[in-house]
Amino acid sequence: MRDSRLQYLLTFAMLGTVLPYVSVFFRRAGLTEAQIGIAYAIWSMAAVLSPAVATMAADGKADPRRLLALASVCTAAFLLGLGYVNGVGPILCIWTGYCLSSMPLFPLQDGIHFSQQRRRRDGQPRVPYHLVRVWGTIGYLIPSVSLFAFLRAGMNLRIVLMTGAGFALLAAAQSTRLLDPRSHDAREAREEAGANRQIPTLQALATILGPRLLAFCAAVVLMDVVAQIQSAFYPIYLTERVGLPQQWLGAASGLSVTVEAAIIFSCGWLIRGLGIKRLMLLATLATAVRFGLIGLWTTVWVAMGTQVLHGLLVISTNVLPQSVFNEQADDNFRHSMQGVFVMLASGGQSVGNLVAGKVAAHGVQHVFLWNVALCAAAFCLILFGFREPARRGVPLETGELVPGTT
Repeated sequence: MRDSRLQYLLTFAMLGTVLPYVSVFFRRAGLTEAQIGIAYAIWSMAAVLSPAVATMAADGKADPRRLLALASVCTAAFLLGLGYVNGVGPILCIWTGYCLSSMPLFPLQDGIHFSQQRRRRDGQPRVPYHLVRVWGTIGYLIPSVSLFAFLRAGMNLRIVLMTGAGFALLAAAQSTRLLDPRSHDAREAREEAGANRQIPTLQALATILGPRLLAFCAAVVLMDVVAQIQSAFYPIYLTERVGLPQQWLGAASGLSVTVEAAIIFSCGWLIRGLGIKRLMLLATLATAVRFGLIGLWTTVWVAMGTQVLHGLLVISTNVLPQSVFNEQADDNFRHSMQGVFVMLASGGQSVGNLVAGKVAAHGVQHVFLWNVALCAAAFCLILFGFREPARRGVPLETGELVPGTT
């Protein structure tokens, strides 16, 4: 496949082998709740650094496809290493390498997709972002199905890490087949070369932190903190509080991802019916309800039933923001726009995870009640600080948005 859909499937399949299980892997390796919080803070701090560097290179002279391949190969190597080290220090060191190499994958492939759509000739249909991103959701679901039999048979969690490494290597190979997202028009190339004399990362940062997007960005950062806390502590909540066997973690994740896929597929319809602002408000409110229920009740029915709301959290952090930010980007900092967004979100996540680790030491359910407060703050920022995006005369379902008034 020459476009980016298969790339999303493979990259998120790699992620789907890590996030549902790595917290339990850390616990089995002897890490405390506070040390797990540190591990996820490392994840977030790595995302502050490496995506900005990689996307700045992609907006320069580097081929973003080669950057994507290199990051995927390094990710595979660190996942393999993580399964064969012991001790808190070595595990956190290898984990740091994994985080540094894996975090650029997501803004790089977003930038490649948006650049590919920008380069399409007149008359060629554009592929809406949500219909590409949904392949990532499908990819995330694959490991929860494929690994269940192995884990139920009693295999070590190392099989999870090895599977993730395999998907990362496949993603590296696929990235070499992607269509070149760079301009082949001589005039455009000269214009971009002149624009690139400015630092693309700073251009993207000034745009995102400008008055038009600041409140929206702050709200999305808070929701990203919520999502990261859920990734870190929900598997521990399932195994240690609800009593779910570890082989069922993938199935629990698969339930939320299945509903998530349906919601992302219908994202165009939801935007058409609600608009960006009301959809974001619905997502923050539904997520607050979800974590309020989890924080107050420890039952398998609440733990699994609230998973149907997970898709709205994903839309608020991994579908709508990317399209909104892309529409404010110029070609000379299109990749950097995605990298700076990841950098800002991850900076917030690093602080949130350090606090969450200390909160979880007093009971893992407390972090979910803290998530409710973060959702409430994001709701207020969207309600009072964000103006509904206006249309640029294109079909709503294409996802091409221009912030402004309607």
